[in-house]
Amino acid sequence: MKRTAIVGLAALVASMLTSGAWAQSSETATGTGAAKAKPGPAAASGTADKTAAGDNGISPLINGPETNFRAARNAFAKGDRSATAQDIRKGAAFIRIEANRPNATNQADLLTSAAELESLAGNVDQGNVSSPYDLSRAFARADLALARHYHMLAEESLREHNVKQSSAWLGAATDYVNDSVAWNARQLKESGSPVVKKMRELQKNLQAKIASGAHSASQETAKGLNALGADLQQLAQKISQ
Repeated sequence: MKRTAIVGLAALVASMLTSGAWAQSSETATGTGAAKAKPGPAAASGTADKTAAGDNGISPLINGPETNFRAARNAFAKGDRSATAQDIRKGAAFIRIEANRPNATNQADLLTSAAELESLAGNVDQGNVSSPYDLSRAFARADLALARHYHMLAEESLREHNVKQSSAWLGAATDYVNDSVAWNARQLKESGSPVVKKMRELQKNLQAKIASGAHSASQETAKGLNALGADLQQLAQKISQ
């Protein structure tokens, strides 16, 4: 993606988040509200900076949803319904941006997740959400939708013999699966942790290819990446509504 496209994405974020449809204030999703958020359940996974896919120009956006989810959880714990709802809407806005990618083959799931988050934000605003687990379940579903999205982009990049980009997308997908497991460990830890391990091994294989100067991955690695689609689908079904 060219630098001009980065500016366009940033403008789109600002536009979405300052409109009445997405937020109640003029803060952007990368503003101070999110930046000051203390680490939430996913902190231990080391996913605070998901910039793996930096070459495509969207590195400032990749971690947007998770940063806002953590901020929302912290605000909810403090009883600040307005801030909680605002951060949830910011996360939803980022997900809609990903859904609007021309090559977003997981668009339907992303849009469903964004709509769920927007509905949750409305319920929080109205005082109809009393359990933090309601937030955690929605965040886990959103993270899995993003993981499947980035996994599909990794597959597409590998088909185009772009091993470096495939590895980057797979890294983002892995982080989001890890985050999803952290949000909803009671349902996902047993089955999700082995998937994360498998994804990290595949990324190591891709990184080894990059280090060797290869422009394509082995057939075994390509098959493994393809098989991850079924694993991610099963995880999504475990926490479906």
